[in-house]
Amino acid sequence: MSKRLPIADLLPQRSAKNATALKNLADPCESLAIQGDEAMQDTPKQFCKVGKRVDITNLLLTLESAAVLTGIPLRTIRYNAAAGNYPGALKIPGNGGDSWSIPLFSLPIPAQAAYVKQTKAALQPSGASSLSDDERATLWARLEGATDKCIARAERAMAALRLWLCLMLQGVSRMEAYRAIKREFNAHRTAFNRWQTAVVGLDEADWLPALVPDYSGCTNRPLAEWPGQSLQFFCLSASAPGRSVAAAYRDTVREAALRGWGKLPSQKTAGRVWAAIPPPQKAILRGDDKALKALSPTPRGVYEAIDLHAEWVGDGRVLDVNAVDVNGKFGEKGKTGRLTLYAFEEKRTRYALGVAFGWTLNTDLVRAAFLNASDTAGKRIPRLIHVDNGREVANNNLTGGVSTRKRWITKEFDPIGVFPALGIEVSFATVANGQSKPVERMFGTLARGVETRPEFRKAYKGHSPDNKPAEYDEKQAIPVESLIAAYKAEIDRYNNTPHRGDGMNGKTPLQVFNALAAHTEVRPMTPAMRRVCLLSVARVNINKTTGTFTIPGTGGATYWSQQTSECNPNQKGYSVRYNPNDLNEPVTLYLGSKIVAANVPPQRVYAGRNAQQASENNKAKRVWRKTQAAAAKALVAIDPVIAPEAKALLLAQFLEATGGGAGEMPVCQPAPGKVVALPRPGIELPEKPSELTPEQKAKFAVFDALTMPERTKKRLAG
Repeated sequence: MSKRLPIADLLPQRSAKNATALKNLADPCESLAIQGDEAMQDTPKQFCKVGKRVDITNLLLTLESAAVLTGIPLRTIRYNAAAGNYPGALKIPGNGGDSWSIPLFSLPIPAQAAYVKQTKAALQPSGASSLSDDERATLWARLEGATDKCIARAERAMAALRLWLCLMLQGVSRMEAYRAIKREFNAHRTAFNRWQTAVVGLDEADWLPALVPDYSGCTNRPLAEWPGQSLQFFCLSASAPGRSVAAAYRDTVREAALRGWGKLPSQKTAGRVWAAIPPPQKAILRGDDKALKALSPTPRGVYEAIDLHAEWVGDGRVLDVNAVDVNGKFGEKGKTGRLTLYAFEEKRTRYALGVAFGWTLNTDLVRAAFLNASDTAGKRIPRLIHVDNGREVANNNLTGGVSTRKRWITKEFDPIGVFPALGIEVSFATVANGQSKPVERMFGTLARGVETRPEFRKAYKGHSPDNKPAEYDEKQAIPVESLIAAYKAEIDRYNNTPHRGDGMNGKTPLQVFNALAAHTEVRPMTPAMRRVCLLSVARVNINKTTGTFTIPGTGGATYWSQQTSECNPNQKGYSVRYNPNDLNEPVTLYLGSKIVAANVPPQRVYAGRNAQQASENNKAKRVWRKTQAAAAKALVAIDPVIAPEAKALLLAQFLEATGGGAGEMPVCQPAPGKVVALPRPGIELPEKPSELTPEQKAKFAVFDALTMPERTKKRLAG
C-alpha cells in the first residue's frame, strides 16, 4: 500500500527544473492522491497482460497534457471539462483557481495513441530493427514514390496499430480491441492482421513506409491495343502545330478504315496516350527546337565569380516609338522612323556602360557605343565582349580575324578588326538564345519605362504591326532629342535602382560597380588604341602598274607612297585602316597584322592644266627614279665577280623599270639609311663555271640569296 500524497506536495515536484520530458503527463501517484484509489498504486506497465480487465478511468491527465496530446488550446480544454464534455473529469480546487484532471479514455483515439507513443510503449520487444541500410533505403524510396492516396492508407493503418497498442496497454482483450478498431477505422480483422504482419520486427520509425501498399508488378489493367500502324499515325497527326487530339483521332479513324487496320481504342484512351508522352519527345515530334532547348539542362551562372570588366555584353534594339529628326542630328532633316539603340552592359554589375542611337544598326553605331562605354568605365576596356552574330559586329571592321565568326569563312589574310587589334576576345551568342545576353533584360526594363509613357502614347507603334495601338498617329512623332533624353534619364535611374540578381545583394549597379572598381586592375585604353577604334578597315590590292591602292566604297579614294610602290602586287592579304569621316588623312597599310606602310598620303589630284603642280609632280618623280636607280646600282656592285652577262641583264631590267636609257647609269648615290630591299625580278643566270674557288662560291651564294625569286628558292628547297 502506497502512502497517499497531498496535492500541495505533488505540484512543486512536477514543476521542478530537473523534471523529465514527460512531466506534463499524468502521474499514477498523483491520480491516487486525487482519487484515493488504492488499486492504481503500481505503474501501467504491470497491466499489459492481454485479457485482464482494468478500470482505465484511473489514468488521469492534467489540462496541459491533454492540450498537448489533442492539439487544442488550454483554454478550450478547461471549458470542455467544465461543460462535461470529458466523462470522468475531476475538478481540483486550488489557491490560484480550479484545475481539472482529464481521464485518458475520454480523449479522442489519436490522442490516446499519442500518449502511448510518448510513453514509449511498443507491441514487439525492444531492440534494433531487422532492416539493413539498403533495405531501409528501398523502403523509404517506395514511400517517396507513392501517391497521396496510398500514403493516406498507410497513415490510417499506422493510427490503427497505435490504437491497438493503447488498448493492449490498458489491458483490453483482443476481441474488444478488434471491435474498437472496426468502429474507429472500419477495418476488418484480416486487414488489421496484414498490417501487423507488415511491421513485425521493425522499428516504429519504419512503420509508415512498410504500410504503404505495393502495387509494383500489377498487370491486372488491360492494355489498349493499337492495330497496325495506327499509333504511329495518330502521334504524327497529333504532333502537327496547333492540332488537337480530337482532330488527330478523327484522322486516324478515317485512315484505319481505308487501310483496314481494325478497331481503334477510344478517343479518351488516345488522349491519355498523347498526354503520357514526355514533353521533350513532343517537342521533337513537332520540330520545336525552341521548346526543346528550353527543356534541356541549362547551367546557371554564378555572377560573384566574374571579375569586373571581365565581360561586356552588347546588343541592339529598334525602339517601338515613332521619332522625327527635326534638326538633322542623324543626317536628313525631317526624317521619321524608329530609332535604333545599341548598348554595352557590364555583366558582373549589370551596369549600363555605354549607349548610342542612330537610324540603322551598323558598324559605326557599335563603335560609338563601345567608345562611350570605355569613357564611362574610366578609359578601360574589357577582356571579352559577348555580342550577336549580326552583320553590324561580325564584319572585318570590328571582328576581322576572329575564328569563331559563323557568318563568313575566316581566311588567312583577313584584316584584323578593331576588337582583336585591341586584344579583346570576342564571343558570339548562338541563334535564338537570348538568355545568354543579360542586356536583353535591361532592354525590357528601359522600354517599359520610356516607350510606354503617357506623353508618347500616340507615337507608340508596338513591337509588330499586329499589336499596333488603334490610337497610333503617324503625325505625332517624338523629336529624337526628347526621346534620347528620356532614355538617358531612364538609364541613370536603372543604374541607381537596387537589383535582386545574383551577386547584387540588393545593391544598385552603380554601388557594386564602384565597390569593385576600387580594388580591380583593368587594362586601360591608350590614345593609340582609341585611334585604332575610330578607324575603319578594308581589304585592298596593290596596283601592279602604279603601286597605288584604292579603298572600296569611298568613291575612288586612292593612296600612294614609296613603301606601297615597293610592295609585291601579287601578294594577297593587304588591308588598310582609314578615317571614314576624313579621307584626306594619311592611312596605314597592313599585311595581316604587320604594318607595311605607315602614314600613306592620298594620291595628288589637280583640276585642269596647272603648271606649278605638274612641275612639282615631275620633280618628285625624278627624285624617286634616281633613288631607285642608285639602290639598284648599290645592289649589283656588291659582287664584282658576277658574270658579265648576268650583270648586263640585271642592269637593263632595272633601268627599263626606272625609265632610264639603255646603258645609262645614274651617278647619284643613295642617302644613308634609305636603301631598301626590293622584290627582285626573276633572272635566269647562265651556268656557273665548274672551276670556281671557295671565295667565288661564297660570293655567288650571296648573289643568289639577293636576286633569286622566292618561288625559285621554294622550288629548289623541295
